[in-house]
Amino acid sequence: MELIIEKQANPALGLAHVNGKACFVPLALAGEQVRVEIANPFTKTLQARLLEVLTPSPLRVAPPCPHFGDCGGCNLMHLAPAEQTQAKLAALQGGLDALQTQVQAGFVNSPQTTHFRYKANLKFGGGRLGLNRHHSEEVIEIPHCQVLSKGILTTMQSLKPARPCDIPILESLAQGTMAARMLVEGQEQPIPGLAHALFEDYGFGLLELQAKGFAQSNPAVTKLIAQLLHNWVNGRVMELHAGSGSFSLALAQKASKLSLVEEDKSAAGRLKRNLEKHGFSAQIQQTTTNKAKLETGLDWLVLDPPQAGLERGLAQKILAARPGQIAYVSCNPQSFLRDLAPLLAGGYRLEGANAFDMYPQTSHLEVVGRLVNQP
Repeated sequence: MELIIEKQANPALGLAHVNGKACFVPLALAGEQVRVEIANPFTKTLQARLLEVLTPSPLRVAPPCPHFGDCGGCNLMHLAPAEQTQAKLAALQGGLDALQTQVQAGFVNSPQTTHFRYKANLKFGGGRLGLNRHHSEEVIEIPHCQVLSKGILTTMQSLKPARPCDIPILESLAQGTMAARMLVEGQEQPIPGLAHALFEDYGFGLLELQAKGFAQSNPAVTKLIAQLLHNWVNGRVMELHAGSGSFSLALAQKASKLSLVEEDKSAAGRLKRNLEKHGFSAQIQQTTTNKAKLETGLDWLVLDPPQAGLERGLAQKILAARPGQIAYVSCNPQSFLRDLAPLLAGGYRLEGANAFDMYPQTSHLEVVGRLVNQP
């Protein structure tokens, strides 16, 4: 059917209505007349697949990647970079305004807008190596990808899997080395000629990172966030979701006492080694944040949760511990805004928020907020 997109539900998702039902159309822009296929016609809200743009928005541009629209990796290449920035910042600012924070969010661009992604989870299936098709498990080849690092694209040419698998792959921006592993039915297997780990530097010394473990995809932006945290923190510091120490090393250089929480055993081991290699030590709790003991009398609490945001009940634990200031590093503005609400209601003031364009060409955004306790 043909629809008119009424407005943006988010920067990469257009909203229309069909017989009174909200219909969401990926990759469509406000004001466009489009032809779509409804994927779920009998549900309360509708999801559609964009087939053709009949009347394009003046903001629409020709995507620089031939895989755009098929590949599920990017969803904003139909907007010029400046328009991407405006759309993403407007979405965040709208959420901050709704919370009545009186804060104007800043925006920090990625130093690289192409070939910036140094971490990926490649897929092999149907005889093809690449990424999943948009909203599908089908694998498509992506030899001309505009966001994967050049090292990953080159390494892909030498990978010859024999069975369907995932391949987490990582390149070090600092050293140019590669690490990768093959996951076949959940079982980890080595790849001849490729290490399982490497070293990256976010501005405060080399850190060991594993291909299969968590690592930030855009090291240039990660370095900017680490520097911001380093500029802020001092005194007694506690970090939750510390991982392998991407930010912990920056915190250790200013903290008089550092306490860390990381649930994953392997990551906690790397975290300890990464700190000790540079002459730092910290109290490390290897447990979930819900079970962790939050110290009182903290000058700073640093939060860096996964996309889902803070675990249930954690905001109340934070309010009971009452750290002087909180640095919240979020990879999901929606969960960030949701988590702000109880902290603001509990007596904290949002001092500032910066959006970091960790993933250009996509609607994803990294947000770093600073909250101050108001006794």
